[in-house]
Formats: sequence, C-alpha cells, structure tokens
Amino acid sequence: MSSYHVQLKAGKKGSAVKHSKYIAREQEFRNRGDVVLSGFGNMPSWALESPKEFWGPADAFERANGAVYREMIIALPRGMTLDQLLKLVEDMIPGLIGNRPYQYAVHTPESSIDGGENPHLHLMYSDRAQDGIERAPDQCFTRY
Repeated sequence: MSSYHVQLKAGKKGSAVKHSKYIAREQEFRNRGDVVLSGFGNMPSWALESPKEFWGPADAFERANGAVYREMIIALPRGMTLDQLLKLVEDMIPGLIGNRPYQYAVHTPESSIDGGENPHLHLMYSDRAQDGIERAPDQCFTRY
C-alpha cells in the first residue's frame, strides 16, 4: 500500500547550518546512517563548493523575522533503486522550488508501522531566488 505525506517547515535565524548537517547526516548526526542520496544546487558563486558556505551566511545575515530556510519533507515510493530515486528527486526539485538555492537528502529509515523502509526526501531551500545579479553574502540576504 502506498502512502502520501508532505510536511512543510520554516527555519529560524541561526538554525540553518545545524539543520543542513542533520539532513546530510554529518558530524554529530552521522550515527543515524540512513541517508542514501544527497546533493545541492542553484547556489551563488561564493557557495558552489558546499551548501554550508550558503547556510552559514544565511544564519548570519538573514533578517531576524525572516525564514532562513524552508523545508519540504516528502514521502517517496518504496522499492525504487537509487538511480530511480535520484531521477525522481532531480525531476521534482525544479517544479517545487524553481531556481532557489537548495540542499536535499533522501533518508530510508525503518518504518515504525511495518518495519520496511521509509524513503523520504528532505528538501531544504532558501526564499532567496537567483536573479542573475552577483551579490556578496552579506547583500544576498538583505531586503532591498
């Protein structure tokens, strides 16, 4: 039986780097071991090497009452190969968030209902869509 689940979240200032590490299962979160795919895209030129290069300045420079990131958690179908999951995720992202900077991870923990796999996508993204104008990190998150 297929299930459908979507959850939407918004992150407060100062929480983006830690959440980025959580979805990527890095550092203090690496013991979970359920991440099977991860990636990022649409980053400005100063953050092309790592999503942490983007989320750090987002935490520092986003306005106090702004969302530093938004996140969609989306249930994915069971039984797909990694290649199929990757294609599905990469096909979904542009339709969901357009050209906004993003980071994603697919987790496959054990389901608490039947013990099978529970594949789901964590799509963390910024409201700061790319407009083709190059800006420094401190200007990228400023409201003009």
